[in-house]
Amino acid sequence: MVYFNMDIAFDVFMLVGLDGIDGAAPISDKPFLFFGLERMNHSDLSILIPHEFNHLCRFQYLKNVEDLHHLTVKQLTVAEGLAVLTPLVMNNLRLTNENLSSTMMITVEEYKALQKRTERIVSEMTNDFDSPLSPELLAKYFMANADSDLPGKSGYFFGVMIITLLLQKGYSLKELSYKKTEEIVALYEQIS
Repeated sequence: MVYFNMDIAFDVFMLVGLDGIDGAAPISDKPFLFFGLERMNHSDLSILIPHEFNHLCRFQYLKNVEDLHHLTVKQLTVAEGLAVLTPLVMNNLRLTNENLSSTMMITVEEYKALQKRTERIVSEMTNDFDSPLSPELLAKYFMANADSDLPGKSGYFFGVMIITLLLQKGYSLKELSYKKTEEIVALYEQIS
């Protein structure tokens, strides 16, 4: 994709049996994307492909400047914020509740529930920002988890908040995608 100026070869795999995973761009020496075939009928590819491609570009950059072997809550929050906003920015779409909920693959009502819990989401996630991403924290912040006291996909929502504020201050999505996580969070904290 020219937008991100990535000129490294990468593979794309279509896999079956991923237990409901739409797609992913795992951290690896040889970059690749994979998409779950059983979810293709339920996924908007105009959202999913740019989302995962942003992850691929970002993680290829970060693997040389950050420790990604023990991904933190903060690193994934920022990465998901960038990835969620990628389809909107690339297609010059407005950052409305409808568009944001669509790119987060949730309903508008679920997005509004996240907005109502903003203060709590920010407080809890900030406390866990430097924690390694355990299965429990992944479920709590990044999944639709009925056992959590926070709305599903809170990590995506907080990431979108961080990146949206920086976009509004004139930073580009491309520029932010190639910044260290700590730099992005520091800019956000200075502005907010």
